[in-house]
Parts: sequence; C-alpha cells; structure tokens
Amino acid sequence: MAAKIPVLVSDNDGPMEVIENGKYGYYFESGDAQSLADKIEFIITHYNSQEMNVLIENAYLRVKSNFDIKLTANKYIEEYKKNS
Repeated sequence: MAAKIPVLVSDNDGPMEVIENGKYGYYFESGDAQSLADKIEFIITHYNSQEMNVLIENAYLRVKSNFDIKLTANKYIEEYKKNS
C-alpha cells in the first residue's frame, strides 16, 4: 500500500483488517488457488483503470496516516509514558 501498488491478501482476520475488508485492497479465499488466480488476473487486467487508481491512492493515504513509522513510534512512546 505504501508503494502505491494494489494489495492482495488472504481472507484471514489480520490482513483483512489492514485492507478494511476490501475497501483498500483485494482478497482471495484462503486455501483456494482458483480464487487467488482470479484475483491476480483481475488486478492485472484492471491495473490502469480509474477504479484501481482510486483504490491505490486511498490505500496509500490510509497507510500513510495510520501506519507511518513516526506516528507508530510516538504512539508507543505515549503509551509507555502513561504506563510508567
């Protein structure tokens, strides 16, 4: 997401949380090779579409605002200060 490329994850809880259940990326059914292949083909064939460009940009903004290393480090520091 930070590299501005489409993200494809399995439908497990952790990865699905990061892409907000498909709002910021694509997912396939875990253990289903055909589901994975279908999503890869979809991403390749729609890579330059307006819909894909919007999803990529929104995903980038999400990761930038929620997972930035400085932001994360500051959150840890504040938690540490509260619990010290």
